[in-house]
Amino acid sequence: MNPIVIGVLSGLAVFILTSIIAYFVRKYFYYRPKVTVNFHSNGNSSSIENVKEMRLAWNYEIVFKNITKYDAISLSVDYGGFPFNCITKQKFSHIKGLAEESLQFHYTCLFDREVVNKSKHQFKDLMPIEIKEATFIVTYCNEMEKRFYTKFVRVGEIEKNTFYRIKPRRKSRI
Repeated sequence: MNPIVIGVLSGLAVFILTSIIAYFVRKYFYYRPKVTVNFHSNGNSSSIENVKEMRLAWNYEIVFKNITKYDAISLSVDYGGFPFNCITKQKFSHIKGLAEESLQFHYTCLFDREVVNKSKHQFKDLMPIEIKEATFIVTYCNEMEKRFYTKFVRVGEIEKNTFYRIKPRRKSRI
C-alpha cells in the first residue's frame, strides 16, 4: 500500500478512537451535575384546637441546589415514607448550573395539651418521626442523558447528601 494512504487511514482511526473516548469520558466523568437537598425551617406555630388538644405546625422550605455548573435535567424526587402530600407541588424538572429551586413543606399534627406544656413548647422534642428521619432519592440527568442520583438522609438536625451513579438503596442511616 501507498504510505500516504496508510498515514491517512491511521490518522482517521486515531481521530475516531479519540472522539469515542472523549465522548464517554465527558458523559460519565466531566459533565456531572450534583444536586443537594437541605431543610430550612420557616418557623413553627401552635394553636388551641379544643380544651385538651393543641395543633402544632412545622413549616420548612426544602431546597434543591445544583452545586456544579452543569444543568440537572429531568429531576424527580422519591420521597419514600415522607408525608409528601404536605409539600407544595413540584413545578420544576430542570435546575440550571449553580442555581436552586425550593418547595414549601407544611405539616400539622394534634397533640395533647399536657404533653405540649410538659415539653415547654420545644417543637423539636415533639417533631414527628416522619420529619426527624427523612430519606429522599433525587434522580436527574446531565445533558447527555446519563442518570445520576442524590440520596438525602436526615436524622434529627443532621443532614447528609451522598452522590451516586447507580440508584442507591433506600434503607441506610447516616
